[in-house]
Amino acid sequence: WLTNGRGGSLALVLADAGFDVWLGNNRGNKYSAKHLRLRDDDDEYWNFSFDEMARYDVPAMVHYVLRRTGQRKLSYVGFSQGTAQAFAAFAQDADLASRISTFAALSPAATVTGLSRSLIASLVSANVDFIFLLFGRHAMLPYAHRVRRMVSPALHVRLIDGCLRYLFGWDVSEMAPEDKELMYAHIFSYSSVKCVVHWFQVIRSQRFQMFAARDR
Repeated sequence: WLTNGRGGSLALVLADAGFDVWLGNNRGNKYSAKHLRLRDDDDEYWNFSFDEMARYDVPAMVHYVLRRTGQRKLSYVGFSQGTAQAFAAFAQDADLASRISTFAALSPAATVTGLSRSLIASLVSANVDFIFLLFGRHAMLPYAHRVRRMVSPALHVRLIDGCLRYLFGWDVSEMAPEDKELMYAHIFSYSSVKCVVHWFQVIRSQRFQMFAARDR
């Protein structure tokens, strides 16, 4: 949205074209870690998946923008999980959906494929209780940001590239090294373990579904 320069960042391109651009954000990452009453070491703080993002966060952002601008409708542009939570939000709230004039879903994430030969595939098939035992019930890989601060930008790029290849089988050779140094410092942030488990359930069931508390 912002890290690819004025000519290559969608938010800046739209703003330069005269649109009123509002940037949303998901709960629990490094840009939205505060809470009115909970601490980030409380279990309740991390007890969310993209169900809660669809039920509470997307409506809150949409209604906030409409209230502040005085408009009746807005256009929503989402990327990856930002599309998934929008699909879920608009499907369960007809009034909210009526407030959206255009929904642009970039890299829409209602299904996930291509991971059958990756390490992630073995975790996808694991019991949900095992995942929580392995990673806990708070942030997923919370030390990732500490590692970024400890190593050079070039080494951080090599670490992220290696993790993407090893975990997902992704090849990111189409990105220039200098672009990676800038983008990798911002685009990789943590979420809740429960949110990751929710995606594992979607992958395993091959259905775009709500979180299953009694998954087996």
